[in-house]
Amino acid sequence: KAAFSGAYWLLVPIIGPLVGGVLGAIIYDYCIAPNLPKKREELTEKESIN
Repeated sequence: KAAFSGAYWLLVPIIGPLVGGVLGAIIYDYCIAPNLPKKREELTEKESIN
């Protein structure tokens, strides 16, 4: 049997990257971005407010 058979086989390579891109962006925003070092401008603004 083929992996993508039937009438909707063409939708898999079209929909798959779209869903993967959205999921990748969400995972990046919640898991990776908070752990990155802050920019110097953001640090100086927060320090001057406090």
